[in-house]
Amino acid sequence: MQNEVKDFNLSKRVPQMHISLIARCKKRAELVIIQVRVAVSGSKRSLLTTKIEGYFDDWRVNRFVGLGSKEKNEDLHETKNRITNIYNALKEVNSPYITAKHILDIFAGKATIHQPFKEKPVAEKSITDILIALAKKKFEDKSIIEEGFNAYVRDIEKIQRFFVHISQPAMSYTDFTYTIFEDFVKWFRNTPFRKKELDRPKKNAHIKKFTHIISAGNAYALRKGYTKTVLPKYERFVSDAEETEFLSAIELQKLEDWEIETFSTIDKIRDVFLFSCYTGFQWCDMKVFSTDFTELYNNEEWIIKPREKTGVKQLLPFFPKAKEILEKYKGVLPIGNAQEHTNTLAFMMKSLGINKHITNRCGRKTAGMVWLNSGISIEVVSKMLGHANIDTTQRHYATVLLERIDRETKHLRQTQANEPATNELKSLNELTEPTNASKTPADFPADFDKMVQMLADAVAQKIKVA
Repeated sequence: MQNEVKDFNLSKRVPQMHISLIARCKKRAELVIIQVRVAVSGSKRSLLTTKIEGYFDDWRVNRFVGLGSKEKNEDLHETKNRITNIYNALKEVNSPYITAKHILDIFAGKATIHQPFKEKPVAEKSITDILIALAKKKFEDKSIIEEGFNAYVRDIEKIQRFFVHISQPAMSYTDFTYTIFEDFVKWFRNTPFRKKELDRPKKNAHIKKFTHIISAGNAYALRKGYTKTVLPKYERFVSDAEETEFLSAIELQKLEDWEIETFSTIDKIRDVFLFSCYTGFQWCDMKVFSTDFTELYNNEEWIIKPREKTGVKQLLPFFPKAKEILEKYKGVLPIGNAQEHTNTLAFMMKSLGINKHITNRCGRKTAGMVWLNSGISIEVVSKMLGHANIDTTQRHYATVLLERIDRETKHLRQTQANEPATNELKSLNELTEPTNASKTPADFPADFDKMVQMLADAVAQKIKVA
C-alpha cells in the first residue's frame, strides 16, 4: 500500500489565539494601566491599551480580576469576550490569515469581519530592494557616511548584475538556494568589473565582501519580516593565499651593496626593508619600535618586543647591522607610506635584476629563511620570530632551499661521482671472464641463460648511453 501524501492546506489550519493581561506602570509609579495582549500563532503579538487604571497590588492580572472593583472586572471580561467573539467569527469565515492585529483592528472598528484580509507576504521583495533599503537605513542611522553609502550602492549594482546574468533580476531570498550561492561566489571570483581584464581570479577578501552583504541583507529581511528563509553561511572558500617570496642571502647582499645617495627616499625605504630582514619585524612592529624594547643579557643588547599582531614576544639578539640602521636615523625608523614603500621596492628589484614580487611583508620571511639556512634550529627561529606555536614556523618557514640541499649533499655527490661506472665495469668483467677456464657451458649453473641475457641488456644499455 502506497503512503498517502498529506496535503497541508493552509485554509484548514486555523491559528490559535491566546489572551493575557499586562499591568504597565505609568509615569506615576504607584498606578498601573491594564493592557490586553492578543497572541495568534504564526503572527506577531498585538496590544490593546484599556482605560482601566489602579494600584498594582489590587490586581491579579493572570485571572482578569481587580480586587474591590466590580465595574473594572466587568469591563475587562466584556473586552475579553468581545475579542473571543471576533476570533470565533473569523474562524467561521475560514480565513487562514487570522492575525492579532486584524482582531484588534476589528475590535477598534478599523476593519470588518467579512472584509477580505490577507497578510501580504513581504518576502516577495527582491534581494536588491532589500539591500537598498538596508543601505538607506545605515545612512540614516549614520553608521556609514556618504562615501560609504555610494560604495555600498555600487556593490549592490554588481550583485544585481549577477541576478541579471542568471535571468532572475527580481530574485528573493526564498529562491536564493545554496547552489545559487555557490554560483554567486564563482561568478564574482571570475567576472571583471572594469575595462581592464583580470590577469587572475579575485582573492577571497574581495569575494567575502559580497557574501557579507548578501548575509547582512538576509538578517535585515528576517528582522523586518520580509522573509522566513535563513541563508546558510558560505564557508567553502579555498585558500588563495600565495606563498610569500623572500630574498636569498646572495640577493640580500646585492641589495645591501647597491650604491645610492645616502638619506634619499630610496635609501630610507631600503634601510627600513633591510631592518625587517635583520629582525623579522612586520610593518606594524617597525612603526612602534624604539630602543625601549632592548635589554642587556650577557653584556649584549637583545630585542625583547611583543608583536603587535599577537602579543607574543620576539626574542632575538640586536644584530649589528640592524643596530647600525637604527643609529643612522637616531633611534626612529623613517617609516612612510606603505604603498610608496611597496612601489619603491618593486623598482629596486627591477634595477637589481631580481625577478621576485617583493613587498613590505617579505622582509620577515627573508629573516626567517636566512636564519634557517644559516644553520639555526627551527625551535630557536620560532622564538626569534615570535611564533606562539612551532607549527606555524614549520608551515611557513621550513622550506628547504636549493642552496642548502646543494651544500649538505655535496660530499655525497663527490663520493658517488665515479662509483656507478666502476660498478658497471666490474659487473661486465664478472659476466664475461669465467673464474675457471676449464669449465664448459654444461658446467655453468642452471641460470646460465639468465646471465647471458643480463650481459646482453648491459651491453645494449651501454651502447644506448653512448
